Amino acid sequence: MIRSNPDRLVREATGSAFRLLGDAELRGTFPGTALETLTGPLRGVGPATGSLVLSVLLSSDDGEGDGDGQGVPFYSDDVFLWLCLRVFPGGDLGRVGKAFKPGKSGELNVKYTVGEYRQLWEAVRRLRARLGVGCAEIEKVAFVARFGGVDGVAEKEEVEEEEEEKEKEGINLQYTRGKRKRGKNEEEEEKEKEKEQKVGVRRSTRRRGGK
Repeated sequence: MIRSNPDRLVREATGSAFRLLGDAELRGTFPGTALETLTGPLRGVGPATGSLVLSVLLSSDDGEGDGDGQGVPFYSDDVFLWLCLRVFPGGDLGRVGKAFKPGKSGELNVKYTVGEYRQLWEAVRRLRARLGVGCAEIEKVAFVARFGGVDGVAEKEEVEEEEEEKEKEGINLQYTRGKRKRGKNEEEEEKEKEKEQKVGVRRSTRRRGGK
């Protein structure tokens, strides 16, 4: 859908967004107008994708971070999971189940709205002001926190795996019991047949002897 946007429209939208980001009066404030400049006319561009475009347009991260609130954070799942949903190593395990959608897709339970992005933007702004780091650095830490050893997420996956194993064991146990039961019944039937055959042979022998 994004590729269906005409080149001219893309240039106009990104150019307008860049000019808004450079406005001194708007600098350091939530880039809602610039975001709307992208999400409004461009097809397939929502708040998350739009924030990525803005972060590239106003990238000022140099590895040290200026800490003055400049830069536009990308609305990534990793950052939202860490700073907004508060899922991180050593955190509250009760938050893990609420942070993800049911199932094993690993998708966050979010709607990717402007309101959610504002929440992320504020959290990143506060962290940058406190630590003097850049947006890219925060994104890197968020990625590591999610995939490099988040206790809650790892424990959630372990619990799911244990439940699967128990379920499989239960099915196998039921199957084994059923098989044993069927085998036992078959053995009893065979014994009954053997008894009947023996009785039949004895009876026929007695008849022949009687003659």
